[in-house]
Amino acid sequence: MLEEVKNKFCYAAIGFSRGGTPLMFMSNCPITFTGLYQTTSWKDGDVFGCGVVLPPKKELETLPYVFFTKNGRMTGNKFSLKEDSDNLRPYFKLLLCSIEINFGNDLDKKPFRYNILKHNI
Repeated sequence: MLEEVKNKFCYAAIGFSRGGTPLMFMSNCPITFTGLYQTTSWKDGDVFGCGVVLPPKKELETLPYVFFTKNGRMTGNKFSLKEDSDNLRPYFKLLLCSIEINFGNDLDKKPFRYNILKHNI
């Protein structure tokens, strides 16, 4: 997913925006951002993902949440969505690197690295 420009400071963040507050998973960097975020180390070729779980309506105690993945495995903490869970938009922020985005349009040719069918609510 990420390709760093050699010997330059760079970062990448992915996640969701809800109104003006982003929920992000991002590469380690010395900059502080507004919003809720977690950081991780990364190297060229790492694959990051993010998803939203909207529990069945009968599970009243379970809140919707955002989760993140790295190279096909869940990583970091979940962000609970107490409000605005129906107003999420994809969010990307980059500096001196590139990403390839997979929204799942053709999962036969480009499957997600994380197996969403095995995800437990």
